[in-house]
Amino acid sequence: MFVSVPVMLNDMTTLFRSGLLSIYPLAVLIYKPIDFRKYLNIVLIFLTTITWYFVSWQVNEQGYASFLFGAYGRNFGILALIGLYLLTILSADHFSERSEDLVKSFYVLLALAITYGFMQQLKLDPINWAKGSGYGSTLGNPNFSSALFGMLSVIPLTYYFRIKSYKRYIHLVSYTLALVLILLSGSSQGFILFIANFFLFILFTKKASFKTSMIKKMFIVFLTLIFTSVFLVLKISQFAYIRTSISNSLQIQQRLEHWTLGYRIWRDHPIFGVGLDNLQKYSGEYRSLEMTSWGQYTLPDRAHNSIIDTFAFGGLVTGILYCIFIFLVFRTIFRLYRNMEDSTNGQYYVNIFALVWVTYLMQSLISPDHLLLTACGMMAAGALFGIDKLNQKSKLSDAKISI
Repeated sequence: MFVSVPVMLNDMTTLFRSGLLSIYPLAVLIYKPIDFRKYLNIVLIFLTTITWYFVSWQVNEQGYASFLFGAYGRNFGILALIGLYLLTILSADHFSERSEDLVKSFYVLLALAITYGFMQQLKLDPINWAKGSGYGSTLGNPNFSSALFGMLSVIPLTYYFRIKSYKRYIHLVSYTLALVLILLSGSSQGFILFIANFFLFILFTKKASFKTSMIKKMFIVFLTLIFTSVFLVLKISQFAYIRTSISNSLQIQQRLEHWTLGYRIWRDHPIFGVGLDNLQKYSGEYRSLEMTSWGQYTLPDRAHNSIIDTFAFGGLVTGILYCIFIFLVFRTIFRLYRNMEDSTNGQYYVNIFALVWVTYLMQSLISPDHLLLTACGMMAAGALFGIDKLNQKSKLSDAKISI
C-alpha cells in the first residue's frame, strides 16, 4: 500500500490504494479460507456495520460512485471498508502464530518510509507532487507521514532493547532517523505519537520482560531535559504567548471546530447519518462564522475524529458499533497484559501491536483517517485478537489435560 501511487492516475495517493485494499484481502481469503466463527463477535460488528451503511446509502440516496469508492481524496468507500474488515480478520487468523512476520512487515514499511522521506529531503523524489514538496512521503500529507513514523517507532525501540549484540545500534539509528523526519516534516502530530509511544513503552516494559535499568536512566534524562526546557521557556516568555504557540502548532481551535461541525451534522441525521464518506456534501450548510479562518477550505470532508465521523456517516448504529469495537480491542489488550506471564506467543509482539493500535487510535481521534494508517492499526488489532484467541485455546487445552 505504501508504494501504490501510480503516477499516471488522478487522485493517486488514495484511489489505487483503495482498490488494492478492496481486492487483496479477498484474494487472500479465496486462496486460504478461514473459519469466521472463531471471531464471531467482531464479525457480527463488521457485518452489522456494513449492512447499516447500505441502509444509510439508500435512505440518503447517495450516489453509487461515492458509496462504492468514497469521496475524492479519501476513497474510503464501502469496498475499501469491506477490504479493511477482511484484513483485520485475516490478520487475527494468520498472525496469531506468526506475529514476527507482521512485525517484520511493519519494520519494512518503516524502512521504506524513512528512505523515501530522506529522498524528499534531498530533492531526489522522482514524483512531482501536485501539492509541492511537503515531505508527505507517498501518503501525500506531512501529517500522515509523520503519524506513520510515530506509530511504528516502537518497533526499532523494542528491537534495540531486545537485541544484545552490536546490531541493536542499527535499530537505534532507525529510531533516531524516524524522529529526525518527524521534526523535519513540521507536523506536531507525529511528534505527539512518537512521545506517546516512548512513554507507553516505558510503562509496559516490565510486562514485556525487558531489563528496565537503562530505560529508567533514559526516562530520567528525558524528563530532566523536558522540565529544564519548560522552565527556561517560562522564564523568557509570557504564558499567553506559550499557550497561543501551542494552540497554533497543534491547531487545537481548528480541530475543535471540525469536531463541532461533525457533531452538528450527526445531531441533524442521528439514525442513518449522511452516508459513508459523504460528509462533504453536507458540511457547507454547517459552517459557522468562526470557521472563516479556514480560508478557501470551505467544504470539510472529515470531522478530524474517527468516532464523530462514524456517527455522522452512518448514524447511531455504526457509531455505537465502532465504540464497541474499540472497547473489545482494549479489553483484549488488558487481558493479554494481565496474562502475559502465561503467554506463549511472544511478549514483545503483544507490546508492539498494542502500542501501534493505541497510537493509531490517538491519530484517528485528532486527524482524518488514512487508508494506510488505518490498515496498520486494524492489522495490529486483528493480531491482538488472534493471539488472545490462541491463548484462550491453549489454556482450555491445559485445563483438559489437568483434568
